[in-house]
Amino acid sequence: MKAIAQRWQGYVDNKKWILQDNVFWNYYTPFWEMPDYLEAAIKESSLIIIKGDANYRRVHGDLKWDFSTPTSEITSYFSVPICLIRTLKSETVSGISKDVVKLLFEKEKDWFYSGSYGHIQFINKKQITQ
Repeated sequence: MKAIAQRWQGYVDNKKWILQDNVFWNYYTPFWEMPDYLEAAIKESSLIIIKGDANYRRVHGDLKWDFSTPTSEITSYFSVPICLIRTLKSETVSGISKDVVKLLFEKEKDWFYSGSYGHIQFINKKQITQ
């Protein structure tokens, strides 16, 4: 773990990774209401990492989508690749095949908000738009 932390710190130090704070990240509004200046800034990025259940819900407008709705359709307003990382704690879930959803419900009826499951999704805009 220490080696990973050192490597990641090197990325920050060498400006390979740029961390930007902005009060918008603490708002409750959907990400599609991102201010123009912030949207323009992230267009220069090669990847946006969005972590946490609350931010995942904001990416989805905190709406209840069919679990099998492709996440790439919901996040079509992002112009760069994104990675969503979260522990499932709400009904806002997308991008899971109907077969997997069925298996999860058979295993645990409240799987999507129990906090027992995690979700990592990568949406590569470059592949979708080409």
